[in-house]
Amino acid sequence: MGADLLLNWVTWDKSRKLNWAAGHKAVDALETDENGEITTEGGDITKESLHEDLKSLEEACAGKYRDASGITVGRLNVLMTGGMSWGDSPGDTYETLSHLFEIDTVLEAVGFNLEVDTLDYRAILEKILRNKAVLPLLIGVDENLDKMVEKKLRRKAR
Repeated sequence: MGADLLLNWVTWDKSRKLNWAAGHKAVDALETDENGEITTEGGDITKESLHEDLKSLEEACAGKYRDASGITVGRLNVLMTGGMSWGDSPGDTYETLSHLFEIDTVLEAVGFNLEVDTLDYRAILEKILRNKAVLPLLIGVDENLDKMVEKKLRRKAR
């Protein structure tokens, strides 16, 4: 049994200033059950934990965490996090994003792009593929990614 590469990322337009206060207001507006929790696919979470996650994401976007990295792809800023996993979470920022993805209205309120069509998947992968040391780690992650890695390796062999 081997390890898997797990990645999470969020994007936002370079021209947009992220509105963290709006994100916190969106958390406050969420409805909770009688225990003060919000039921999600990943489990029950509290508003307090969402506020903490939002603050952590703000710090990650500001470059304060070593387990996340920002790049620019075209008109988008991209914050990526992840790593190798043997079943556990690959890092704190990965976990933070996983929690916030459960409540996408919060991320939308901050100003992140969540629609699939705003993300140029190929452009991000091209930047990742430029890092030759990462190529072996990417094989087996995704069928489409495998095709791109194979094409890249074939070009490199010529």
